[in-house]
Amino acid sequence: MKRLNQVPAANWDLALPNGQYTVRLVMGDPSFQDQTNHIKIEGVTYTDTDPYDDDQDVDAFGDFDEVTRTVTITDGKLTLSPSSGCYNTKLVFIEVTPLSGGGGTATPGLAAATYKYDALGRRLQKTVGAVATTFVHDGDQVVAEYEGSTLKRRYIYGTYIDEPLARVTSAGTQYYHQNRIYSVMALSNQSGQLAERYGYTPYGKRRVVSPGGATLAASAVGNQVGFTGRYHDGETGLTYFRARYQDAELGRFVGRDQLANADFRAGWFPRTLPPTAVLGMQARQLYGFAKQRPATLVDPSGLYADVVVNGNQVTITIPIDFAGPGATDAAVSNFTTAIEQGWSGQFGEYQVTTNVVQGYENQVEITSGDGRAYTKDGVYVTLPEARPPESAVHEAGHLLGLPDTYGNSSADDIMNRLASLPNAQAILDILKGNSQVAPRCGR
Repeated sequence: MKRLNQVPAANWDLALPNGQYTVRLVMGDPSFQDQTNHIKIEGVTYTDTDPYDDDQDVDAFGDFDEVTRTVTITDGKLTLSPSSGCYNTKLVFIEVTPLSGGGGTATPGLAAATYKYDALGRRLQKTVGAVATTFVHDGDQVVAEYEGSTLKRRYIYGTYIDEPLARVTSAGTQYYHQNRIYSVMALSNQSGQLAERYGYTPYGKRRVVSPGGATLAASAVGNQVGFTGRYHDGETGLTYFRARYQDAELGRFVGRDQLANADFRAGWFPRTLPPTAVLGMQARQLYGFAKQRPATLVDPSGLYADVVVNGNQVTITIPIDFAGPGATDAAVSNFTTAIEQGWSGQFGEYQVTTNVVQGYENQVEITSGDGRAYTKDGVYVTLPEARPPESAVHEAGHLLGLPDTYGNSSADDIMNRLASLPNAQAILDILKGNSQVAPRCGR
């Protein structure tokens, strides 16, 4: 979900060719009932017909509003912004449809497309021309694709979230061959014969090569899985990374990192930094791909990359800025050592090494004395200095995107009981891109 009414006011932009479009939005949150969804869609105002009132009866399942407007794009992007009186407005669904002859054809070589998403941010469907492709998910993995009511492709995966082993079509089973960062380098058939080969620029612009060595304009077998195991959209020239889209020509994402952006929205950066340094940090964090190290890092969720996978060797880097009245050298050293040791070792098939480095992506305030440790918005931790080292290990799990598992008897690990250690499932969940989770914890 994208929240619009931040301080300063936040806009949501989507790059589109100039022209006319129908824009359909759904706003709301099943966990809250206090929304007033006043919004501007490319300057066209929508006024919430049932704004929040402290005295009114509210729906226990949240306050949702749907609106459809026709707009004209003249600056190459669709802009959604809060209108006066907007409160706690969150976007959960957007559908953009070009009007006939009015948009979506201004960029040579690209096609008009419509995308649909669910409340979890997963892409459910895309329509290019007259072809509507529906994506069936198991968690965050696409396991099947339908065109209309016809099953076109099924996918079989390995242990990593973007490790397709095979795909099954009406022509039979084809097998993926990937490199160490899970980029698909070749596709072969059941007889072991080469179907296609692929090459990539450093940031993932794909070249498709036939078995005979000819460069193709597009995949002849309809394979769109490529760079780091992610999905290439031929209609836009972008690569889909779940939370956002990446432009291989620019070597960056075209949308902001939702987690890293939380630091700057809430002012969670050192006040002593000059404005130019803050802006530079923001630009690198919000739009940069894989810390500008695409040859070795992967970013399955499209959010901040801090996990390097090389076979069964996993390196986790957690950038933390320790501050607060209890942040003595001894306390910082104690909690840093606990995090590094707690999240390092052999977990199932993976040998994990975790390092804590100085960085402003995650803020840990060490308070004086004892009290409650908790994580807010997935990036901001309050950690009393008298808490046991295991508390730091637990909160670090939240910085890596893991939720609490209290009350789950089958999840006997550090996210359930402080007396336990991280387990293999926790590492698998980190590798599966669960950094999209922003849990709140109190333990």
